[in-house]
Amino acid sequence: MSKLRYDPGVKRYVTKDQFIQESLGGLPNETMLIEQWEKLELVNGYDSEADTLNHIRRVAELLMSAAQELLERAKRHDASKLTGTEKAYFDIFTPRLAGSIYGSDEYMAMQKELKFALDIHFKENSHHPQHYKNGIDGMDLFDLLEMFLDWKAASERHNDGDINKSIEINEKRFEMVPQLAQIFKNTVKTFL
Repeated sequence: MSKLRYDPGVKRYVTKDQFIQESLGGLPNETMLIEQWEKLELVNGYDSEADTLNHIRRVAELLMSAAQELLERAKRHDASKLTGTEKAYFDIFTPRLAGSIYGSDEYMAMQKELKFALDIHFKENSHHPQHYKNGIDGMDLFDLLEMFLDWKAASERHNDGDINKSIEINEKRFEMVPQLAQIFKNTVKTFL
């Protein structure tokens, strides 16, 4: 851990190695440079390296924990559609929905016919705004990410599917704040 000293010549804090390296052109004798270094004002004895490394380690732990949560969600996404009432309804409506235009009157009419199964589905799956009394405002980051990726995958099932169009429709449908919609659009550009 290198101590910092203030070098008035360059008007910044430097380590001993930086001071010697940067001063070698002016003074050829390293012993003289070390003597000059010793005369510079010592900055308090705090070295941020340990705290920074602890912070990096903690963020890594949290990211790994978040990744584990996403892996768990990947394993169970929409599993409720594979059994019981939901499956029976989706066996009928999935092909019909695929042929419709997302957000169209035809699509919304099918959503009404599917209401019974959708109510069950929304109750079981927190990545849908309808799961919460206050919609998207009730969601956490994991719900939001799963919802966003669900929209992307669902858009791929429609003949005219377009994730950007889905974001635009859902921004209005779910009263999404513009900032969140923009974050989704940014993610499409950088990730999808």
